[in-house]
Amino acid sequence: VQNGDGGWGYQPGSRSSVQMTGWAMLGLEAAGRNPLAVSSSGRSPVDYLRRNSRELRSTGDLERTILALEAAGVSSR
Repeated sequence: VQNGDGGWGYQPGSRSSVQMTGWAMLGLEAAGRNPLAVSSSGRSPVDYLRRNSRELRSTGDLERTILALEAAGVSSR
């Protein structure tokens, strides 16, 4: 369940997180869907990650986000 901010949480109704949003994006990409084409309230997961990049804490968070953004055709810079 995608939240209105464009991200996903750990369970339906929970607050979005950069970790779960990155995983959801990778899942969409594996299924052949570009996350830029998936939005809620006009916000995509890429929008969410851009607004919340300060929440990236671990190397794994950063790596997953880079993979998800690049696969969506968005520069990770």
